Order: sequence, then structure tokens, then C-alpha cells
Amino acid sequence: MSRRDQPRDVLRDQPKKARRRLRANPVDPILEEAPRARIRVTGRAAILLALVAILIVASVYPVRLYFRQEARLAAAAQVTAELQARHDALTSQVVRLEDPDYLEQLARACLGMVRRGETAFVVIPKNGRPPEPTPCTANPDELIAAE
Repeated sequence: MSRRDQPRDVLRDQPKKARRRLRANPVDPILEEAPRARIRVTGRAAILLALVAILIVASVYPVRLYFRQEARLAAAAQVTAELQARHDALTSQVVRLEDPDYLEQLARACLGMVRRGETAFVVIPKNGRPPEPTPCTANPDELIAAE
């Protein structure tokens, strides 16, 4: 396209630099595309961009440290909840062990004890050996319920 193909009023409405650019790269009437303007970066913008980049790079480690600490806190909270549940179970077991009737049931089930005047019977297997005594380390409530 030459200058003659450009309408005169388009060139008159533009500033001097834009007129030179339009003469060098005229607008294509078919595509109606204007030449692209270049983005210019000023010194202030470059300094600001550099400072933002430095801040982003400098904040990576503290952010990673923060997330690591959050994970540790979550793990500690989970352990605390488990320990609290165990503490509650042990506290209820202590309350039960203070009951004399429960202690008597445990003594009968785990240790094979009997009261004075009661007769204890032991069933001996056919081979003549009594079964091995089992310590009462399992759940005592299961042994009491089995009787």
C-alpha cells in the first residue's frame, strides 16, 4: 500500500510520529489492523519489577516454613487427641478398679481366687496336665463376661 491508498483524513488526525509510522506501515484495509505499539519499560518500572521479584524470592522460604509448621501442629493435635482418648480410658478404668465388686470379679477371673468357705474346682484335661495359666493382660471385661 502506498501513501496514496491511505485516506488523507487518517493522516491528518494523527500526531507527527504516528503519521510517519502510518506512512511506513499503513493500515491494511482488508484486515483493518493497526500496527502494534511496543511496550516500553521505564527505569522506575524496571526497579519496581526487580523489587517485586526479590520480595517473591525472599518470601518462598518463610512460606514453606509456615506450611511445615502447620503440618507439625496438625500432627501434634492428632497425637494430643489420641493421648486424651487413652487418658480418658485409663481414668474410667481407675474408677472401675476402685469398685470392690469389680475387683472381686477380676480376682476370680484372672487369678482363680475363691472366697473362704467356697470350693474351687479345676477341670484337668485328659492328658493329665492342667492348662497353662494365662495372665490377665487382656481386656479383663472379656474374661468377666465369659463366666
